[in-house]
Amino acid sequence: MSTKLSDKKPCESNQLIQFAAQRTVLAYERNSMAAIRTGFSSFALGFALLGLLEDKFFYITTAWLLLILGCVFLLIGFVYYPFIKNKIKKTEFDLHNSS
Repeated sequence: MSTKLSDKKPCESNQLIQFAAQRTVLAYERNSMAAIRTGFSSFALGFALLGLLEDKFFYITTAWLLLILGCVFLLIGFVYYPFIKNKIKKTEFDLHNSS
């Protein structure tokens, strides 16, 4: 039995496209949340190292790198997800209108 998209009825193929787009959006949402969690964690660790170990050069350098890395991950998490979500919705709209 074939399960190609072209073998389905138009309403079924539209539903499959919508479900695929929803799954993709949810996957990107999970990835963005992971980036935000990582950013908060590294930022908090860097901040703690700065506060606790302020006399050792290696720890200070590591703390600043963790702070910068945390900010980068937060930026990626907060900017990347809305950008990808809009792109997926636009693609879904284009696919829906072309069928």
